[in-house]
Amino acid sequence: YIEGYYSAGEPEIADSLLEEGIQIVLTEINYYKSLDKQKRNTNAQEIQINIATLGRMLSILQKNERNEMLDKYYPIYQENAAWYENL
Repeated sequence: YIEGYYSAGEPEIADSLLEEGIQIVLTEINYYKSLDKQKRNTNAQEIQINIATLGRMLSILQKNERNEMLDKYYPIYQENAAWYENL
């Protein structure tokens, strides 16, 4: 549905929805990062899903040339993806 707002010429609404979604995903990732190693490993699939979700959201930003938000969140995505790879 976010894509629909971009298509309808309502990028501010789409950006707001993506921002909210990104914040939710980052909150979840940060929660998992706060767990001890055993609990993180137990939740590895959930962590992977959250990082993949963040990546999909960034793809939407890139597709719609929302570069300011993309520039803000892409480094955070990279950091979290690298962290996940080193679990």
